Parts: sequence; C-alpha cells; structure tokens
Amino acid sequence: MGRGVHRGQEGALSPRALRAASSPGKGQDAGKQLSFPSPRLLATCLPGKEDKAELELLDALLLRGARDIRVHRTRYPGVLLVETPLPPEQAYEAVRSVQMAYVRSVVPLQAVVKAELQAILRASVELGLRAGLRPGLRFAVRCRRRGKVLSSSTEVERAVGKALVETTGADVDLEKPNLVVRIEVVDDLAGISILKASEGSA
Repeated sequence: MGRGVHRGQEGALSPRALRAASSPGKGQDAGKQLSFPSPRLLATCLPGKEDKAELELLDALLLRGARDIRVHRTRYPGVLLVETPLPPEQAYEAVRSVQMAYVRSVVPLQAVVKAELQAILRASVELGLRAGLRPGLRFAVRCRRRGKVLSSSTEVERAVGKALVETTGADVDLEKPNLVVRIEVVDDLAGISILKASEGSA
C-alpha cells in the first residue's frame, strides 16, 4: 500500500514547515501484520488536497500538545490515517475544535483490528458493552468498505447488529438511533467506534 507520511514531534519545526519524505510501502495480505498498526483517526478530504489536509491535522493535534504524529496516505484518494499518542477521543475532539478548510470528515478509531468478520464482531461487542448499550437504547451500524478483503458492507452491518442485540439487549434503529457503530475498512484494517448519533453520520 503506497503511502506518504508527515510527522510532528517534540522539538520539530511547525507543521507548516514539516515536509517529511514519502516512503513507499508494500501491500500486505489480510493474514499478515496490519499495514497501519495503530491509527487513532480516519480523516477524509477532497482527492488532490491531501497535502493541505495533512497540515491541518498536524496543526490541530500539535495545538493539543501531541507529538510523534504520523499522517499516512492510503491508496484511496482523499483517505488519511492518523497515528498519535493521544487517545482516539482526545484526538477527535482536538481536530473537531479547529475550523478546517480541507479536512471534510474525521472518525475516531476506538478499536483497530484485522478486516475479518470475527475480529470485527469481537471488537464491536466489547465497545458496545463499554459504551453502555443496553435494553431501551437504539443503535445503528454503518460500515464503509475500501478494498476487497471483506465481501460486503451490508453483511458486516447485519452481523454486528445481530451480535450487539444478542449481547446487550439494545435495539437496531436505522432512523433514530441513540448511538452509531462506525466501521471503517481500509484494505486489511478495520477501525471501529461507537459514537453519539449526532457524531456518527459524517
């Protein structure tokens, strides 16, 4: 998977002066190590605006005191993965608190697993229990699939929804959910988060 990397670290120049060299990566099969082992955010921008979006992300995270930031380009135009020592929720709030011209959407990745259905189910159930899903609450599952490691986004949504209903007693409601389970698949990686409905529709 080809990728570009920009870094921000303690003692470095300001993000607008950072122009780290791009380093080509090799594609990896789903059974091997994840291409991007520990991203905290998935961000999108218009294709061709990745450079400017990367700098906006670095600006926002450096303002919160984050260091050793890596912004990876995926092989999908306009799709970026962000590594930072900040927890996903803090990184998400840091980016959302700054007005941006080029970053179009950001999703925190509370869990990152291989893009395999059983791994996604386990992580989704764990996050659902942690988020307090229970009888009386409503949720929806939204999966965006990039690549062909998984055959169907709909299949993932249905399987995760069924597993969460069985384990938490919460109900699926695609129209008016309290919480949204976001599953972002990028080749061999699946990032999962459970967000308030107002945050989960981006």
